[in-house]
Amino acid sequence: MPKKSSLMVVLAVVAGTAGALVVPAPRRDLRGATRFRAVAVEEAAALRRIRLGLGVGYGVGGVALRLATSSASASAACVASVWAGFVLAISFMEAVVKFQAPYLPKAFGYDVGRTVFPALNAVEAALCGTLWLLVGPEPGLVAATALLGLQIFKLTPDLRRLGERKVLAALEASPCLVKVVLSDAQREAFCRRRREPPPPRATIDPRTLHLGYIAAEVVKLACLGGLAAGRLVRAS
Repeated sequence: MPKKSSLMVVLAVVAGTAGALVVPAPRRDLRGATRFRAVAVEEAAALRRIRLGLGVGYGVGGVALRLATSSASASAACVASVWAGFVLAISFMEAVVKFQAPYLPKAFGYDVGRTVFPALNAVEAALCGTLWLLVGPEPGLVAATALLGLQIFKLTPDLRRLGERKVLAALEASPCLVKVVLSDAQREAFCRRRREPPPPRATIDPRTLHLGYIAAEVVKLACLGGLAAGRLVRAS
């Protein structure tokens, strides 16, 4: 591989990693626990910064990967595989495994989930945009894009609201959890959040909402797998 191409591959990896690591993170107390964001405006701003950092980082990484390879088909297969890997790792592993942790309160699991999935959608959007630049409107990509749009604009916001309600309800029902586990800053933030209006209810039944999200992920994986396999055949 020419030196220039090797350098571009390194830049692609660095850019993608930077997108995940260099984003502004929520403040941490001395015990290392992420501070509970009580004020909705602060929480939304922090989440936007995370999504922007991840999206830009992985978008730049995808473009750099294309510049480093001579075949658009090979690049597209790689990007589609990375996208599918994210979906498998988060939706079909992390989302399930975290609730099996023996000492993790469910409230904290919900708090993690309502933060992780919008960040996942940001990475997916960046990889989706890269694929459109590489292959254009292929049927599989069009279908995956439509499902991602449904998740970003409807399913994920409803899941976030549902998760926030569960977090607050769990903390309300567990005074010992609030007193013993949360830091002083987290307890103060929780008390502030209790005085604010509750988050709006999801517009879809929770069970239907979860099943719809899972179904969308399964179909999206099938689309991405078909796209990656087809592009690998073309590149060979």
